[in-house]
Amino acid sequence: MVRPREAAANTVAVEGPVPAPVPCRLVVPVRSQPHALSPVVRVHLVQLLESHVAPPGAWSPGVFTAALVRGPVEIVGARGAASSAEDRLAVVRRLGGDLQILDARFVCGRDHLVSAAEHAERAMREGMNVAKSLAVEFVLYASGERQIAEALTKMGIRDETTEFAVVLLGGGDAAAVLHALGLTRDDAVLASSRQKLAAFGITDVEIGSLSEEQAADLVLERVALVDVLK
Repeated sequence: MVRPREAAANTVAVEGPVPAPVPCRLVVPVRSQPHALSPVVRVHLVQLLESHVAPPGAWSPGVFTAALVRGPVEIVGARGAASSAEDRLAVVRRLGGDLQILDARFVCGRDHLVSAAEHAERAMREGMNVAKSLAVEFVLYASGERQIAEALTKMGIRDETTEFAVVLLGGGDAAAVLHALGLTRDDAVLASSRQKLAAFGITDVEIGSLSEEQAADLVLERVALVDVLK
């Protein structure tokens, strides 16, 4: 994993030919419910989508189809015994590619990570990235934080971590990755919870007034707001 010193600004765009678009879904949680996004943020995101990501009319509330530069994203949950975080990160570095492993205690559903991956790939493609690698840019968006050091501290695995989210940003053999890491697949660890939502500043009052789906949308809003915080 790239260290926090990578926080220096980086405006180098991804170079080389871009493969044919691969459909993917849900970049921003723009739904019919009034709580989803504030008017100011909604306007900002609509302008961003129409000006930089897709032609006008190509998106609709709640669902957005964009091109993933590197292919489909593979996301799996897993469990494993507490062990040295550095040893596990060494395995990730050895495997190479756009692979990331997170502490699943801070993952609020699969859509949380899908949205973070889509935002990160767009940032890399348009030269708006802060991190030098897609894997670290992805962590920045997933965390909802402004700084890479804070993002890695929040989402990164620890020695005591036993629940993991493994993300292959360019697709790949998830089973082989889990085997190399000594983990057993269990997607249930990706599910959202009140405790997880609290880590993103979502209060019990907010959670109590919303459905489970609406509460999860608030995390997607935190992901989208990283574009504004940069």
